[in-house]
Amino acid sequence: MNRNYGIDLLRIYAMCMVVILHIVGFGGILTNVEQNSANYFVGTFLQTATYCAVNCYALISGYVGLKSKFKYTSIVMLWLKVVFYTLLITLFFIIFTDNISGLVYIKLALMPVTNNQYWYFTAYFCLFFFTPFINSAVNGMNKKQCTVTVITTIILFSVFQTFFEEVFNTASGYSVIWLGILYFIGAYIKKYELSLSSKKCILGYISMIVISLVIKFSALAVYNTLGENYSISFDALKLSNKIVSYTSPTIIFCAVFLLLLFKNFKFSEKTNALISFFAPFSFTIYLVHVHPLIWQYVLTESFHFLLTSPHLLCLYVWF
Repeated sequence: MNRNYGIDLLRIYAMCMVVILHIVGFGGILTNVEQNSANYFVGTFLQTATYCAVNCYALISGYVGLKSKFKYTSIVMLWLKVVFYTLLITLFFIIFTDNISGLVYIKLALMPVTNNQYWYFTAYFCLFFFTPFINSAVNGMNKKQCTVTVITTIILFSVFQTFFEEVFNTASGYSVIWLGILYFIGAYIKKYELSLSSKKCILGYISMIVISLVIKFSALAVYNTLGENYSISFDALKLSNKIVSYTSPTIIFCAVFLLLLFKNFKFSEKTNALISFFAPFSFTIYLVHVHPLIWQYVLTESFHFLLTSPHLLCLYVWF
């Protein structure tokens, strides 16, 4: 199977989005910014525009996995990579800091799946063993059946979850069920080689961001206007949060448009070599910056300095 360097570039870009998302959120920007200030709107835009990053990875898994050979060694090697970096970072903190309980964190590092050190890896670890069945289902269906399945799952697990009560619980997207749904959609896109022009993909991506922001700010306006004396206020507040979440239909389509955009990219041999070199580091970056100790002692509430307009603007321009 020929390697798709556009997909590899999307892996890199999605990891950049994950880093920005965490800086804006857990880094303390949106929790400390002045409401309705310029930085507030820029920060909210960045959060909304990058929230689809994890969905991109799940779609890529299905897009690539449909035609890939299933090997148990793949998940074993991935597990070993997780243990290696997790243990390495843990040992670094134990050696160079005084307030880390070594044995506790070493135990966590050695069992990343059962201890849920990284929620995405834990969910993907489980999903991996079911991918042959999902692939068989996609390959065994005709286009109409596949399309109906995709539409039905989006309605039930995305639209209902966002605009109504969470009847079909997917843990807000932090679950193997959600990754499985996105895997199926990615495999569907691969099977039928769905395609759009670059212009339509970019416009679609931007449109989904704009729709998300309009719904979010409108819902917040309702909540702020009515206060806490009406049940509709709390419904509006919940909607303002759920419209920018993994299971939101607009966030799903942000990821879909990015996949359709990047999968058709073609590059020179030199650019392909660069992409091929850097793509594997995207997962490594994830393991490093989401490590529990780095998350607690380095990332959380550590980026207040970006609240000065020029710095936050630089982050916006970089994105």
